[in-house]
Amino acid sequence: MGFRSFFVLVCTCLWSLAACSDSNDRPRDDAGRPPGDGAVPPPPPDGAVPPPPPDGAVPPPPPDGAVPPPPPDAFVPPDVDVPPIAIAHSFDVVARLEPDPSGGGGPMGDLPAEHAFTLRLETVADGLRAILGRSGTVAEVMLAGRGDGTFTYEAPMFGGISVGVDRAPGSCGGAVGAQYERIEIRLESTPGETVGRVVGTASGRISFTGGDVIWDEAFRATLDGPLDTTAPDYRTNVVEEPHHPLDGFVVRTSEPLPRSVGVGLAGIGPLEPVLVEPTAGAAAFFSLPTGTVLPWGTSLSVVFMPGLIDLAGNEATPVPEAPPETLADPGLLAQDGFESAVRLWQMGDVIVVAPGVGSPAPISGTGSLFVGPGDFSGGLGGGRITARLAIPAGGTRLRARFRTLGEFPGSGFWNSIRLAAPNARVVERVSLPPSAGGAAPSGLARLPYASEVLELDVPLPAGASGEVLLDIDNRLGCGGLPPPPTGILLDDLRIE
Repeated sequence: MGFRSFFVLVCTCLWSLAACSDSNDRPRDDAGRPPGDGAVPPPPPDGAVPPPPPDGAVPPPPPDGAVPPPPPDAFVPPDVDVPPIAIAHSFDVVARLEPDPSGGGGPMGDLPAEHAFTLRLETVADGLRAILGRSGTVAEVMLAGRGDGTFTYEAPMFGGISVGVDRAPGSCGGAVGAQYERIEIRLESTPGETVGRVVGTASGRISFTGGDVIWDEAFRATLDGPLDTTAPDYRTNVVEEPHHPLDGFVVRTSEPLPRSVGVGLAGIGPLEPVLVEPTAGAAAFFSLPTGTVLPWGTSLSVVFMPGLIDLAGNEATPVPEAPPETLADPGLLAQDGFESAVRLWQMGDVIVVAPGVGSPAPISGTGSLFVGPGDFSGGLGGGRITARLAIPAGGTRLRARFRTLGEFPGSGFWNSIRLAAPNARVVERVSLPPSAGGAAPSGLARLPYASEVLELDVPLPAGASGEVLLDIDNRLGCGGLPPPPTGILLDDLRIE
């Protein structure tokens, strides 16, 4: 089975593109120009690129007897006899897939029947550029002309054009992306049309995940796409409502948008386009700036400025619906070692253990906080807690006492611990000091060993003021090999 790494999340890039003329067999004079009775105006200066009219617009005819000048030589790929027309077009392309036994990998019967994407073509100084995009991805390549109105792309070894596939938010398996390794297209039109549709063939691979397995299946496809008349749509990363303030916020659009379109959250601020190249002309993936902590109990209303408009000028009509909200404020956690009422946000396998109530026993006093793992037997899911901790005057460090619990002596804690400073826009990973190998019975059948009591002592994030957030997430992730089940018992959590 052939395996390839496939990167989805982040393919982003450029807008613009164009089409080529369907007049390849028109007669030409010795200079390579179409015949005409009138004078031919001089060509534009070297490197000048006439601005393309909007999609679907037809350039006005030249005055009687005049022949429009050919595009500058820079527009013509070296092996193309007839230069493409200088008009940008977008197409709604459907690739109809079938297994390709010669491509290696699979088949495992998972290949979808179709893969839809947006294709934009535009003449640029280097020739004909193609922009492909779908579901939060954007890719750009240059196409080579063959002199007969056909344009092709051939990937280098172990390369290709990565294009997203439509997936349900939060899904952990199935198709995750398409990689096109060969594309051959031509433009077709009916009488009276400049360009009607794009047709062609392609080959490549669809990548899949399932549990801890990643595989791909080779395909060959026929391509067919009329001019793009479909308004764009979008999805966010909100899977469970209410949304956790530390889980960021992402918008993936169904197709590339011009860089002139801004995306943001009402009352919170703009989202940043995630780009492969800083000069990209299009984007389809937008994210909050790194380190942003969303406010508690706030609506997350997405705003597009001036509107949700794609590269072809199609604009989506907003559909009124209630926006998702973030979690309600849990209040500040008392820094008394979990001896009084515990105020924090929690989900899943989380419990405050007390002497004689549950296992394991508290580290000290009358209570310790236990955050357990996911349970493959179908019992409790992995736990997660988020605590707001006030920073006292002069406080510079986060301190706590803890024990890790696992299936073996000396088990560490394998999942995520983060410390966030909302006012400073900093979110940092926290690494626990390792066990020296000490072990004691935990009292839990699934995690029978508890480490010796260890000390956590880490500096607060730079610029932290007012409060910090401690987030311990012991849930199972999506895909990949799951880590060994471990838990953590926490006590004496404080800022000093």
